[in-house]
Amino acid sequence: MINFYHSPLGPLKIVNDNSHIVGLTWCDEPNDHIVNDDNELFAQASKWLDDYFSGKAAKTDLPFKLKGTDFQRRVWAQMLTISAGETLTYGEVAQRLNSSARAVGGACRVNPVVILVPCHRIIAATGIGGYAGKIAGVMIDRKTQLLSYDQGLSH
Repeated sequence: MINFYHSPLGPLKIVNDNSHIVGLTWCDEPNDHIVNDDNELFAQASKWLDDYFSGKAAKTDLPFKLKGTDFQRRVWAQMLTISAGETLTYGEVAQRLNSSARAVGGACRVNPVVILVPCHRIIAATGIGGYAGKIAGVMIDRKTQLLSYDQGLSH
C-alpha cells in the first residue's frame, strides 16, 4: 500500500505491506500524491512523523523491514545506533565495519526508509557530505534541516 505524508521538507512516500513499512522516501513527483488515510500503519507512521517534525520523537517503534545486501543491512544497523543530535562520518562507520567510506556512502544512498533509519546522521569528514546520492540542492538542504530537527530532539 502506498501513501503520502506532507512533511515540512517536502512529500514523503510511505510504502507498507500491511505489517511493515518497507519504504519511506522523498517524493518530488507531482503525480505521486494519492493518499489513502484508512491504513493503520500509515496512520501510525504519520503520527510518528508529526511527532518527529514537532520535536517530540527521536526513536521509533514503527515496524519496518529493510531489503538490501548483508553489507547494506550492516550499515543501516550502524545508523540506528546514532542518537538524535549526534553524527558519525562515513569513515568512522567504515572503520567499524572494516570497509570503505565510499561503500558506506553507497549503502546510505539506497536506504529504503529515510528518517526512520537516519542516514542523514552520517556525514563527511570535511562537511555535510551527500544525501540520497546528491551533493547539492534540495536533498542537501533536507539533510541539513533533518540534522537541525535532530538537535531539537536531543535536548
